[in-house]
Amino acid sequence: MAKYTYKEFIQAHKGKAMDYDGVAGCQCIDLCKYYLDEVFDLTPGAWGDAHCWYDDFYSIPTLKNNFTRIANTPDFVPQKGDIMVWSGALSSGGWGHVAICSGEGDTNWFNSWDNNWTGNHDATAKIRHTYDYVLGVLRPNNQEPITGKSEDTKDDTTPSVPNSNSPVMVIDVSEWQPSINYAKLAKEVNGIIIRAGYRGYGSEGTLCKDSAFDKHFKGAKDNNIPYGFYFFSQAITATEAK
Repeated sequence: MAKYTYKEFIQAHKGKAMDYDGVAGCQCIDLCKYYLDEVFDLTPGAWGDAHCWYDDFYSIPTLKNNFTRIANTPDFVPQKGDIMVWSGALSSGGWGHVAICSGEGDTNWFNSWDNNWTGNHDATAKIRHTYDYVLGVLRPNNQEPITGKSEDTKDDTTPSVPNSNSPVMVIDVSEWQPSINYAKLAKEVNGIIIRAGYRGYGSEGTLCKDSAFDKHFKGAKDNNIPYGFYFFSQAITATEAK
């Protein structure tokens, strides 16, 4: 059984130099090993250097079965509780780095809780970073210790409406909106409706996939934006509509 929630875990370990396995002193991986153990009740292993948590993700069952690997892209912003992973190019030793995201930041910077960030066995502290050398994150599939919501009570696709007087903002997106900052959008709307396709102009019955559908769908999923789909029909006969 897990020992801590995310908040309790940070409170218990911030300001302390963490050494989970008694090997090589306080290392960045040690904090994340405690995180797996104490928040998700998972047994961490010796999986190589820090960057291996991302690079070898699909060959490490504990990670593959309990996390989702999400790549760093220009419009990416990490969530609270994500494990951020840096490439081996970060340091001359080629080890990379791992840290636990606080949920603060935008597409230019983010904060995370880091153990041994400077390489001097320094204690766990909140550090502000750019995205230089960042590979991406490992996002816990079980968000309950982080958000406090259980899987059977949360709804990932329906915007929350506290009462009938609360405004809800849901917008439609399509190839006419080719460049969207999804991380920013997630903070401004309750959801999006993505155009899956449409009936093209001209010959009767020609159906077209929206050229931006895959991009918008991925952007919504990666940034936890509630989403739905629609098809824009311009059918000219009842038979075609059916």
